[in-house]
Amino acid sequence: EKAMSDASSGWPRAENGVYTGLGDEQSEKNWTGPFYFAVLADTQLGMASSNADTTKDVHNLRQALRSLARINPAPRFIIVCGDLVHAHLQLHKDIGKDVVEAQVAEFKAVMEEGIADSIPLICVCGNHDVGNTPTSETIDEYKSRFGDDRFTFWCGGVRGIVVNTMLYSDPSGAPQLYEEQHLWFRKVLEESRDQKPKHILVFGHIPWFLSDEDEPDALGTSSVYKGSEIDNSYFHVPSIRREKALEIMKRNGVR
Repeated sequence: EKAMSDASSGWPRAENGVYTGLGDEQSEKNWTGPFYFAVLADTQLGMASSNADTTKDVHNLRQALRSLARINPAPRFIIVCGDLVHAHLQLHKDIGKDVVEAQVAEFKAVMEEGIADSIPLICVCGNHDVGNTPTSETIDEYKSRFGDDRFTFWCGGVRGIVVNTMLYSDPSGAPQLYEEQHLWFRKVLEESRDQKPKHILVFGHIPWFLSDEDEPDALGTSSVYKGSEIDNSYFHVPSIRREKALEIMKRNGVR
């Protein structure tokens, strides 16, 4: 049976910078051979209908979970790399908090129903979870629903590091939290290097870059979403903070 962390979800949540749903460092630090894990992203319940309902998004998510259930051997964990739901008050001024809460509850219910008790679920925040410009308030709200926005975990000799990449994208709403996270990120990377895991995996939402680590902030290209053009520069971390993050990752063994 899954360890209960709150009344509304049946999977453990990261607390105090650590996720222990897979076991602690002592039990999971040693490499025991290859294993599967599954990465999802942008489950974004409510996106297809612009928050009118979640029917299509729930159908797609259930279909994905049915496919994951057929993997043999089963994945050690499933991680959703951000945009768990679509509605966010910072992004959608025409909705109430009740819409957000309903989507969050449905996300948890669908995951609870579709994932075997033996497979932990790990959640990562995206812009539809903490906003394009995160604040201490939006991050605290996310943490109350899903647990910490940055944390580490061990799984079969692999060190996982989850980062709130929205703070790297735009820290202007919470500059102190960005600085704290960057110092934390450097510290856990240095610790990870010294602990010599088989692999170090860094998870986040917004990509550090789209095609090249040295790409300019202004990419000069765009994507189309529901008839509107979106500058592709929206989809990567600005170079002033990207370079700092990539430098500490490279220095500490992240490939």
